Amino acid sequence: MHEKIENWAQAMLKCVRCAKCNSICPTLEERGWEVIGPRGRIRMALGMLQGKISPNELMTQGEYTCLICNHCVDICPSGVECTEIILHAREEMFNRGCAPESSMMLVEALEESHNIFDMEQDDRTIWSMMDADAEEVVEDRTNTDAKIGYFVGCLGSFMGRLSQIPLSLVKTMDHLGLDFTLLGEDEWCCGSPYYLAGGREMIKELAEHHISAFNNLGVEKVIATCAGCYRVFKHLYEDVGGIKPPFEVVHANEFLADLLDRGKLQLNNGNSINKVVTWHDPCELGRHELQYDNPRKLIQAIPGIVYKELPDTRKDARCCGGGGGVKGVDAGLGMELALKRVEQAKSIGAEVIVSGCPACYDNINEGIKKAEANIKMMDITEIIAEALGLNEE
Repeated sequence: MHEKIENWAQAMLKCVRCAKCNSICPTLEERGWEVIGPRGRIRMALGMLQGKISPNELMTQGEYTCLICNHCVDICPSGVECTEIILHAREEMFNRGCAPESSMMLVEALEESHNIFDMEQDDRTIWSMMDADAEEVVEDRTNTDAKIGYFVGCLGSFMGRLSQIPLSLVKTMDHLGLDFTLLGEDEWCCGSPYYLAGGREMIKELAEHHISAFNNLGVEKVIATCAGCYRVFKHLYEDVGGIKPPFEVVHANEFLADLLDRGKLQLNNGNSINKVVTWHDPCELGRHELQYDNPRKLIQAIPGIVYKELPDTRKDARCCGGGGGVKGVDAGLGMELALKRVEQAKSIGAEVIVSGCPACYDNINEGIKKAEANIKMMDITEIIAEALGLNEE
């Protein structure tokens, strides 16, 4: 990164210190320290790159508690790329051996086992065992030639409480008669955790592996149910790894909305879900990718649903607290932010919160349990499968 110091110093000097970013930073709101806000993080990064300060514990706490929610970028009147600056600061700290222990342990697990849980790759499809019919479909579809490829991601693959996400999409695609394939044990981590830890140079190997694997199966479109995996395939393989995927990359909400628009997905005659439902915008789908309309269109197409918006929504949506690799550095922060989102859902009488990100799903669901709220957390794939009668309520 040293060859970029001049450009990044200039980028940081665009900050006029107006503190508008600080006014919306979820970490700063909870912790109240200037160094844990966008302005403080930028000043520390500038000092490090100019050789005026050396990385220390306070700086590590500051740079690695950014949720990468991108709200500061969206609101900055000077156009400062706060998120990119913080990620480059993490890269410099990682290369200097100053990343948090939790981040380094995660990278070691990835290098050892190709997944963030340090589990055997043979268990990549263990989630399918939760449903006998889905297990048979997955077994038949793994590493077979098809035009559509499904990238499950580490969270959906290995976290049992999130297995309903890949199960729902697989059952929906099979129900609709779509020809699709999965990589099984040939699916590695997408690379997002590397990137968030500061080891961005490692993404090239993962890009080469996944692009080759899908190409060998004749895949023309890759679907991701994880917002982080989606962004890596869509942008970082090219922007960081230098390799542009030769296939189309879509998030599950885009894929399902397109099927709805083309009449391939029929919800009008499906199960009626008589609940008050709201949509939580994941940061990586919302502010990062500007995907706001498709999931709302899908939800509102389901019979019986009373749809209500959360108080902070679309570009102003509150971060759930589960992003940026922060939970390994400040475990309490994620819960505090999740509880605030749950309170917002309660304020509108929501009975179901739907999202399109496994990290949001898991973190908000933990908040629901902590608050003992009478609210159900669902993924967009899950509520669609329920509307089709493929999942039991």
